[in-house]
Amino acid sequence: MTHEQGRVLVRRGTRRTPRLVAAGAVAALVAGSLAAGAVSAAADDGWSYTSAAIATNSSTSYEIALDPVTRTVYLTDSTAREEARSNGVATVTKEATGKVVSYDAASRALLHDYDHTGLQRLDGSGTDRDPLDWSSVSSTAPSNTSSSISWGSYGIAVDPNTPGGATIVTTAARQSVPGNWYGGGVLVYSANSDGPTEADKVDVTFDDGTPVFAGVRRVAVNTVTHKAYVTNLGSAAGSGPDAGFIAQIDLVSKEVEARITIPGGAGALGVTVDEANNLIYVGGYGAGNLYVIDGDAVDTSNVRDLSLNNGAIRALAVSLPGNDRPLYDAVTKRVYVSSYGAGRITVVDADPASPDYGRGVTNFSAPSTNSVAVDAQRGRLYSANLGQQNVTVYDLATFEKVLTIPTSGNAVKIAVDQASGDVWVSNFYPTQSVDVLSVTGTGSGAGEEPGGPGEPGEPGEGEPAEGEVAYPDGFGGHAYVPAEWTEGQPLTVRGTGWFRQDGVTPSAIAVKVNSGGIRLLDDPYGYLGADAVYGYVDANADGSWSIELPYPGEGVVNAPAQAGQQLTLTFLTGALGAGDRIRSVATTTTIVSTQEPGGPGEPGEPVEGPTSADISVSFDVPAAAGGLTISVGNAEVSLGTAALSSALDAFVASGTLPAVTVTDTRASGAGWTVSGIASSFVNGQGDELPGARLGWTPRVVSTSDGQVAAPGDVSTDLSGGSTLVSSQAGASRGTAVAEADLSFTVPTNAPAGGYTGTITLTVS
Repeated sequence: MTHEQGRVLVRRGTRRTPRLVAAGAVAALVAGSLAAGAVSAAADDGWSYTSAAIATNSSTSYEIALDPVTRTVYLTDSTAREEARSNGVATVTKEATGKVVSYDAASRALLHDYDHTGLQRLDGSGTDRDPLDWSSVSSTAPSNTSSSISWGSYGIAVDPNTPGGATIVTTAARQSVPGNWYGGGVLVYSANSDGPTEADKVDVTFDDGTPVFAGVRRVAVNTVTHKAYVTNLGSAAGSGPDAGFIAQIDLVSKEVEARITIPGGAGALGVTVDEANNLIYVGGYGAGNLYVIDGDAVDTSNVRDLSLNNGAIRALAVSLPGNDRPLYDAVTKRVYVSSYGAGRITVVDADPASPDYGRGVTNFSAPSTNSVAVDAQRGRLYSANLGQQNVTVYDLATFEKVLTIPTSGNAVKIAVDQASGDVWVSNFYPTQSVDVLSVTGTGSGAGEEPGGPGEPGEPGEGEPAEGEVAYPDGFGGHAYVPAEWTEGQPLTVRGTGWFRQDGVTPSAIAVKVNSGGIRLLDDPYGYLGADAVYGYVDANADGSWSIELPYPGEGVVNAPAQAGQQLTLTFLTGALGAGDRIRSVATTTTIVSTQEPGGPGEPGEPVEGPTSADISVSFDVPAAAGGLTISVGNAEVSLGTAALSSALDAFVASGTLPAVTVTDTRASGAGWTVSGIASSFVNGQGDELPGARLGWTPRVVSTSDGQVAAPGDVSTDLSGGSTLVSSQAGASRGTAVAEADLSFTVPTNAPAGGYTGTITLTVS
């Protein structure tokens, strides 16, 4: 039996970590946020805004939608009933207020409350206005809630064109079917009604009681076909036994027609629709992909069959951080992806006629981004930044940040009234208001040719050379990266305007390839090697810098690049020098082959010389019985700074377990299993979090020819041990490599600090 141990670091709080892998910190909440009803104004370089906070009468607001036909804004509220029990007597501690609130976008007046509390709970104990049934909880339980059985609204979309008038679609994200540990609910009802009725519930179970849904979250609609697309997290988030999927719902019949499984076992988190081409884009959870569904190819013949529509969905070429929320814009024909946790916005070519369809146009740092919205007419991109209580405004052509606007709460979702340009922002805690922002400025607009992901936004910033793409760093500087990296050749990357916070001292820059996934075998950077730094450079006195990166080939890196592969180069500052700015500028380049198509000669041209050759090959096999060994690529991994979960009920820190290599040279080939167990995690003040909060999603990276290895099951609790990878007797000889996505769930009341624990891996 062989053991390997590795340290796992998790951070909770606002302290800055010195490690490059988390070269950024969760910013403190904006002080002096607007009170309800207050109006504020500011100006910066020709840009200005006004902001008004309007009372919502909602306890907890999540998502927002806007009907562009009637200019009506809809806001969700998912608050469930809560009760406490003392000496056998239950009292109400929070009344349920689940509903949808609507406003007139033109006058900003409150129009209607669509009350959901009159709907029957899933357990048959009455409506959410009635007392809770305590028989289903422990006799010693001090509290009870209806959150898993009520119909409070989380996600929302509106189809203004359905027959008979506009239709509202909402999701109940925390709902689970009684007797099961997963589920979810969807309501489809008329915007002309007083609120939903029992007939507006989409069936939550099949005839045999199996849940239809599995961890519902967001919803988008196609207003041409009148279909709704609901994301389901599935097993990627512990919400059911199967992978995540999209549920397609017909808005006229209110029936689920199909369930389209996300490839690779990922969850479905965000969704958006290109109506003109009937394409549905899906942001993954637990995977770094953007997926596209061909709406015309969806088979509705068997809704229970989760494999029926495998041919209707595929992953696009662009690489994403995971936890992704896409938004399609029909004017620019692009998908803008907000990646919460990674704090990144990625712009993707979504024009099916483009040769670059599905590839990244650019990506840039956007700390705490939770969703985005586009006003192409006025040339603006908006990001709702959940952890920072603000909205950032970017120029849509240059992607330069032009404004940061405080919000009255934790901004969750944005809707733009295209008629006026007003920006409506839903807020989750600590406010009960919706913000309306009016922005004026000199945006480039959709009518101008954007010019790529980063032509310099200001004169004097430097110009990209031929073949280069410019990426803004958010502080007036740029990184310039060639769009192509020639196979076998080094790559020169450079930058201008990189200074520390004082604006004078030049920055110290580190480079990572694929977030450290590709690293140099010969580490020239000493202690930085633990963070898989691929390059390091000090900027010159004028803020410019240049570095030549070695080609990631055989014998140079752990995972050699292949022709056609797109790599992410990330430039990091903040942890290498006192007073430096926190930057994480992600860029992309594609490996291109040096070999001309068609081989050594022109097509049809004869090749002189011998047409065959013999090679004598010999080798010896040792008579020894062999052995069974395990090794890890890196004995330390950081999960970075924990970020608020999409459900807003916990902090989550995520990362990747370094490659685990098992080599079996035993003649018996008797089989083996690698298991892992997690210790408790402790910070510098002695505060402790249990290893039961660490989970993983294993995967097999590679095996030898003839060897068969299988990943272990997804586990949300490593404190008692869990299988990472195994191989059965008779097919275990060779070398297998496995990895796992790690996720640590941190309670919202956990003390701040850097937590460290250990995963012990054993092969036997």
